Amino acid sequence: MKTLIALLGWIPVLGQALKLSYVAKCANDSLSSLKVSSVEQQEHTANYIEDLSNDLYEQHVRPELDNLGLPSMISNLAKEKALKILSEGIQEKLLTNKS
Repeated sequence: MKTLIALLGWIPVLGQALKLSYVAKCANDSLSSLKVSSVEQQEHTANYIEDLSNDLYEQHVRPELDNLGLPSMISNLAKEKALKILSEGIQEKLLTNKS
């Protein structure tokens, strides 16, 4: 994916779309390193999923997003999309752990 961005990233519309797709891929990849807390810890923290999403975003996705050099408007859209992907992935992991 990085090769495609390096080759086609300069193209106005296609380059931006490739970069957004890459951010989504980074968000999905960061879910594989997630370790969830016990059920007792989850119940004591109201914003547990949001906290985990923000932590994963800051550790894994944001550095990649910063390296892409996207305009701030598109960076904000990419951040929202990444956080949504992370939140949904965390919820799915929590549900499968409770089963």
